[in-house]
Amino acid sequence: MAFNAHSAPTASVAHQANAKLLFKAKLRAALATGPALAPDISSRFAKQGVTTDGVSTALALAGGAKELNPLLGASPSPLTLVGFTAIKVAYANHLALRPNQRAQARAADLCTLGSLGDGATANNLSVLIGASTGLPLAIGAWVATARYNDCMKAAQTAYLTHVAPQLWAEAQQQARLQR
Repeated sequence: MAFNAHSAPTASVAHQANAKLLFKAKLRAALATGPALAPDISSRFAKQGVTTDGVSTALALAGGAKELNPLLGASPSPLTLVGFTAIKVAYANHLALRPNQRAQARAADLCTLGSLGDGATANNLSVLIGASTGLPLAIGAWVATARYNDCMKAAQTAYLTHVAPQLWAEAQQQARLQR
């Protein structure tokens, strides 16, 4: 066995190469088929998006705006807004806890929910500051698209940051057992 400059034993080159091959295979398999093992940042993103939508909707309605969601009517009560927001948060929890869903599909569902909430928030705030007709919807669509892309990137990074070290440890252990 070789020793490094600090006099600690290091693994053989063949062992390291084998561990790297095993790690790459495990990582590919985890990304392709594995349920989410990482803390799901997309779940927090979804809850934040639907909550800010509810709050900004209440502010916009108090400022004289009309609700565009046909499920709520043109002037929903504050209790209706709170209830509808609570239902959306519960739905985000449901999406986050589906046990057999692939990590990427779960993140896409949650990022979609959150980005729609953020887009609606941007629309509501644009209406509040007096933006002209059509502009709030365009701003909302732009924000929703940008936030979806940010969420998906953050979810993938969180997944890799959490899962990759576990898979590397498993690959090293498997390589040691194969010696």
